[in-house]
Amino acid sequence: MSPQVTNALKKSLASSLLQALKAIVEVAGKHGINITLPTATYDVVCFKDDKEQRITRSKPSFHGLPELLKQLGAHDPARISLQNLAREAASILERGSWPSAGSPQRSPERLAQLLIFIFLKEHLAFSPDAATIDRICSAFVDDVLSNTIQVTSKYLIESFSAPAEFQLDDHDLFRPIAADDLEQFGAVDHGQMPGFDRPWLSTSHWICEASDDGPKDNSAEALNRRFDHIDQILGALNLTAPGRVSCQLLSTSLASPFFGFGHIWSRNTLYSSRSGGKVVLDDAGVESFKKNYQLVKMVFGEARLERLRLPFRRLRAASFRREDEDKLVDYVIGLERLLASDSPNLEVTFRFRLRGAAILPPYFGDAACRKSFMSKLYGLRSTVVHGGAKATEVSEVSEMLPKAEAALRAVFLWFGSALDSGKLTDIVEKLDRELIDGASAWVESFRK
Repeated sequence: MSPQVTNALKKSLASSLLQALKAIVEVAGKHGINITLPTATYDVVCFKDDKEQRITRSKPSFHGLPELLKQLGAHDPARISLQNLAREAASILERGSWPSAGSPQRSPERLAQLLIFIFLKEHLAFSPDAATIDRICSAFVDDVLSNTIQVTSKYLIESFSAPAEFQLDDHDLFRPIAADDLEQFGAVDHGQMPGFDRPWLSTSHWICEASDDGPKDNSAEALNRRFDHIDQILGALNLTAPGRVSCQLLSTSLASPFFGFGHIWSRNTLYSSRSGGKVVLDDAGVESFKKNYQLVKMVFGEARLERLRLPFRRLRAASFRREDEDKLVDYVIGLERLLASDSPNLEVTFRFRLRGAAILPPYFGDAACRKSFMSKLYGLRSTVVHGGAKATEVSEVSEMLPKAEAALRAVFLWFGSALDSGKLTDIVEKLDRELIDGASAWVESFRK
């Protein structure tokens, strides 16, 4: 559709909305109908400096708007103007489309009510305002004619801090919790309990805003993608820094106010890691987080990196396991896929130890310490899977977990950093050649 036609639709819709609002004000004055929006009171509850704060607020209530518009529409000229607005909005919808899922289809009358509702939310009164009308009608036409929709999810992030707000990528934002968030998600109506109906909020919390785009004719895809989306964000954070960040969905909604279906939220809590304290990122840590997130997106977006997907999933799975033995098995299976997936059964242990010892960073100790650690790690995994751990071995499993998680994290990141050297199979083959070349040089030293 040409820009000229689109602009004509916007102007025509704005004119219809303006006339409807003027007619409503005229009818209300003539028939003594009260069109002042009623107010509703509620409490905003949050923690500040570890002390509960409860502040009573009031806001306009729109619960009676459909009945009010019905009452006004019984009189001319409001009836005629509302019908014209409904026809205008419906004709635009015929040229465009509505999301296939996540938003109820609107009748012409409901479209007219929706436009008035959006106007009142912004302007808080029926008195016409040309700038607000133009902005709303322009957005309505653009959203209806677009072939795509955007889904935005907001997550409450606890036990996390960074120097300042930062953009993780084009679709994801981390920021300190704001007054508007406390107002929206800390609002408690009568009969609600913070911490049960809504999570407890604190001024020390952070917010993650994650957005997904998708086709309108399959809008459920974008809605459902949020599960993998936040999982990849938390996994990238685990790859960046030790510690345990908790994450809870506050809201998922379509970004367009016209397609809104309300808000989805969840009591389920997700974690970045199996355990640990607060994650504190400095500026360098934020940049590493961004880099690791790009790596994770590549892993799940490119077929050549498929070998890295299972290790990442195992790293994530361990974050919500209850038993330490299950967590250890997750970490070792992830390491096996990276280090020995090309090995016959009899060679798995050997290559697991040798390649792992070569890749682990120096903070795991010298070569002998790294090799001993990998042997012990694999042995504990075998005991858990095949023999059943004894009491002493159970305590060893618990002590080994932080190192096992760190090992999977380090080996995964090493493979990610070596991607420029070729395919993953080529990287492993080159690692073996380097190990052999190094050993050959040492062997030859005795022949001289």
